[in-house]
Amino acid sequence: IRMASVSRILFFVVLVGVFIYGINFWLNNKTYTFDANSVAEISRKHVVTAKTAGHERAYRKVLDELRRRYPGHILPDADLQWVFVNAGGWMGSMCLLHASLTEYVLFFGTAVDTVGHSGRYWANISDTILTGSFRQWKEGTTDSQVFKAGDTIHHLAGDATSVQWSAGTWMVEYGRGFIPSTLGFALSDTVFGTNDFITLFYTFKVYFRALLLEASHYLIYLDDIGGQLKEFFEVAFTFTSRQAAVVADWSVNKASWLATVTAERFSLAADLTVKHTGNAVDFTVRKVQQASSYVRKVYADYTS
Repeated sequence: IRMASVSRILFFVVLVGVFIYGINFWLNNKTYTFDANSVAEISRKHVVTAKTAGHERAYRKVLDELRRRYPGHILPDADLQWVFVNAGGWMGSMCLLHASLTEYVLFFGTAVDTVGHSGRYWANISDTILTGSFRQWKEGTTDSQVFKAGDTIHHLAGDATSVQWSAGTWMVEYGRGFIPSTLGFALSDTVFGTNDFITLFYTFKVYFRALLLEASHYLIYLDDIGGQLKEFFEVAFTFTSRQAAVVADWSVNKASWLATVTAERFSLAADLTVKHTGNAVDFTVRKVQQASSYVRKVYADYTS
């Protein structure tokens, strides 16, 4: 029984190790749609707008530019929704713009002062501040750092920090990694603390819509690739058919020519054979006749 239990544990450990290795290999070798620098650059361009016209106006400009730069990857206005997020003791609100299994882009912020634990993720996360301030206290240090509008905060995979937002802090966030792994922390307080299952439903609904959008985008892409492959094979088949016809005609012509030449050669050989055979027969008959006459003459002379 003990050996069976040890075997099951070892099998489970190996299975987990293979899963982690496979996910890391995939994350390190796949192609991504967004990148942290581009999202931060777009966000910083509208910091002044956030200061003069408010964060909502700045968010609209960021949203429009993201749609122009990444067509088909940003949720339509009808699917955008501000949803509460309770995690690590802090409370904020997010508006998801894009999400897949390996990336997300969202607006995030808070209208009240809030503080708590950052969470430890299997993803790299960057936030560019449009308004307000954000304080970060990194693990293993005794000092905190304050970030203002226009700054970008980087939270690397595996890191843990203490985080604090001042009231009126609004930012643009980009995450890259194994995104489903972040949901445990992001939803923990909602499930076990606030028991706000309506917010939980909203979170899953918007994430599911984002996944559907991304899936439909790649299905269209695959359909386009399929059309191009179909066209390629049609052209290749037409070309191959033409070449095959040319080869067939050439083969028939060569075969016909070879047959004609062969027939002519056989006819000539037969004629030569008949001619030489006839000459040989005539020669042989003459020699036989001459020999016969000579023998008769010799016999006549001998008997006379």
